[in-house]
Amino acid sequence: NVLVLKGEKGLGKSAILKDLYNKLDKENFTVLGIKADKFYCKSIFELEKKLFNDQLTFNRIIKNTEESGDKLVVIIDQIDAMSLTLSSSREFIETYIRLISILQENKNTRIILSSRSYDLKYDAELSIYNSDIYKIISVNPLSVDAVKNTLSKFRINCSSAKVLELLRTPNHLDIYCRIFERSKERRVGKECR
Repeated sequence: NVLVLKGEKGLGKSAILKDLYNKLDKENFTVLGIKADKFYCKSIFELEKKLFNDQLTFNRIIKNTEESGDKLVVIIDQIDAMSLTLSSSREFIETYIRLISILQENKNTRIILSSRSYDLKYDAELSIYNSDIYKIISVNPLSVDAVKNTLSKFRINCSSAKVLELLRTPNHLDIYCRIFERSKERRVGKECR
């Protein structure tokens, strides 16, 4: 009941999870989204206090969904922020690992994680999710044709192979198009070199 979304920085993992959260919410699933990079907590209790202001606990949410027969979907975005490469304290990642372990015990709960590929492979705690027992979906860069198609919608002509390669990362493409949009009144005949 764990799905892992993995990929490099800027490929759109968070955007995918945000869209998924909105879709599940509209379809009346019980869904909880946690941006791990915003909640550095040393215990599940501390995480509950920060998330729910003493109004709820994870156990209460699990019990409510079990009693109603509903499915609970917990999305934990950027769990790699707790990794050794970004955080010196292992307590933070251990809190999330314990939470995932508790959530996994409930058959009506689905857990979706996002992580950068490197941390998923090399971090001692996160690497347990880089296994065949979990469903892993890789987020890959855009194709050059997809980049050219997007640029054409903004009337941007780009023939530089290096720039097109850079723009295969969706975040880079988004920033690039926004820059051109803001400056289009000042420029005529937009073209990258």
